[in-house]
Amino acid sequence: MKIIQLFLTVEWLIIQELIKRLKHDGEQSFEEYVEEREGKSGDLNRFLVVLFARYQRPIEEAVKQFAKQSQETILQHVDSQWGNDESGTPNYDDVVSKIVQKTFEVLNRDVILALLGSNGIVRRLYDEIIDAIREQQDAVSDDLAVINGIIQNVVENGLNSGFVDKNGRIWKVRSVLPVIVRHLMNDVYSEVELRELARMRIELVRVGSFSNPREACAKLQASGIICIVPRNEASEHALQYPNIWDSEHAYLEAGGHRGINCRHAWLSMLEDKEIVLDIFAEVDTIRRSSEVRRKWLNKRVKKELED
Repeated sequence: MKIIQLFLTVEWLIIQELIKRLKHDGEQSFEEYVEEREGKSGDLNRFLVVLFARYQRPIEEAVKQFAKQSQETILQHVDSQWGNDESGTPNYDDVVSKIVQKTFEVLNRDVILALLGSNGIVRRLYDEIIDAIREQQDAVSDDLAVINGIIQNVVENGLNSGFVDKNGRIWKVRSVLPVIVRHLMNDVYSEVELRELARMRIELVRVGSFSNPREACAKLQASGIICIVPRNEASEHALQYPNIWDSEHAYLEAGGHRGINCRHAWLSMLEDKEIVLDIFAEVDTIRRSSEVRRKWLNKRVKKELED
């Protein structure tokens, strides 16, 4: 997953820079160490500006490429279920471009701009590490162990993002990135699939079945057949089935039908049309990519501090 890999590479380079600036050389006294580094967090921002300038273009290209891939995947699924009429598939690039732009805005707000700036997360983290080291100054005699222990504990947990959930919890960069990428995929799937099925005048679809479905999907799954057009646009026949636009199904909302982490695919009404393409397989790839990269990062942090 190139988007996640790029951002976690940036996170690693930031952490590496923090380690370089904060690492104890084994010769300075505690007082000399703190005095030399105190008040120098502003220098980090220049490093961050250069770093993000170098990675901005690759990140933008990775987002566009993933959106294009998601568009192709959902159109393949639609074609496998409903076929393609003689008029051919229209161009949905404008729709996808708007979703890509929204994704850029979220990445800028919750990751890039949150890390940058005079009061950015990285600068605050540097100052917090110095403060934590100063507080331990008189508690332990082994200066090097204290300093490296504090640095390792902080950087192994990863950098905070700018995203704060409704419970007031600040998410880590490595946690919020997979969610942003899944939202990108979900938004492309939903917009393109709905428009394509509307173009084909499809009102009713079959919905897959899972054990213990989320509450918003339970009634839809129990019916097996659902209406995907608003009630004021649906035919009399379609109105007898549960409708995704009814508030109880919270369509596209976080805990709703086809929201984040929902894996219900829509299928043709023809019984012989089963799933030939797992459109949500990429969710597992995103999760694995993030986890593998996180473990790699933690190993590198330990190695950097040991060298």
